Amino acid sequence: MKETTPELLAELVKVGWFKEPHLSVLVRTDFRCEYCGQDLLASFNDCFNAQLDHIHPRSKGGSEEKPNLAACCTTCNSLKWDYAPRGDNRDERLADAGRYVREQRKVQGVMWNRYRELMGR
Repeated sequence: MKETTPELLAELVKVGWFKEPHLSVLVRTDFRCEYCGQDLLASFNDCFNAQLDHIHPRSKGGSEEKPNLAACCTTCNSLKWDYAPRGDNRDERLADAGRYVREQRKVQGVMWNRYRELMGR
């Protein structure tokens, strides 16, 4: 991806797609999902799939502070849900959450393929 310029950031804010704290978290990750690596600016649809996740869920006492926020796609955010990752620091918790999301993708993918089979698709 090209360098994130002030002009690009200003345009993203101007059109209303990204505001703080979303924007700074997305810039920190080069607009990629921190769980699966999806480029969240690859297409118009990808842009609308950009979300923030609370690494340690708010439902379990997680904060709104930037170190607890991860850029992610809608799918990873939904799969992680309220999983509280283990670890002593952000990197360890993020890695644990990533492992959990990847496992959920496998499990849910098998289930989805079975549903499609039952629907004759």
